[in-house]
Amino acid sequence: MLLLPCPPGATLEKSAETYFFSLDFNLAGQALPPVNPSAIVASDPRLSWGIILFDMLVLNGDRHHQNIAYDSSTQRIQILDHSHAFLRPSGDVLVTLATSDGKLGFGGHCLAQEIDTYDGFETWNNRINQIPHYFIDGVLDACAAVGLPTAHKGACADFIKKRCQELEVIVQSNLASFPKLPKAKP
Repeated sequence: MLLLPCPPGATLEKSAETYFFSLDFNLAGQALPPVNPSAIVASDPRLSWGIILFDMLVLNGDRHHQNIAYDSSTQRIQILDHSHAFLRPSGDVLVTLATSDGKLGFGGHCLAQEIDTYDGFETWNNRINQIPHYFIDGVLDACAAVGLPTAHKGACADFIKKRCQELEVIVQSNLASFPKLPKAKP
């Protein structure tokens, strides 16, 4: 929906288990090398903000230099591995939502450490603010079909809808996590 560079994926049922899979964009078949986050930010600061704000929205605490791919010859970026986003299978849903409210939702995000401009922030913040509520509700319906407790679906939807509107405040309240970003927004 946000048009971020993610490999296409889907869910698959196998032996009464639901799995998520994505297409492999790594045609070389070898482990992807760690990226240089400062090269990604320098190449495309606007997209970097899209990735940072998306990871904040979905509480992805695992965007390190091996969960993003960057082809320096084409300057093509791919984000991958969202397995630590939002809720953990063994975690308490309501506790996770309560402890994440108003917080960044990520640890040492590799791009947040390098972003040094607000260029692109408004575009991506506005795009996230415009995610329709029916879309969020639909995503959580799909999540409930693969394991999210139905009783928590409403709380999750409310959390995400509220969070869409709060990302700018959360960033400004956590500027220490963006060490290269100017402290005053232009």
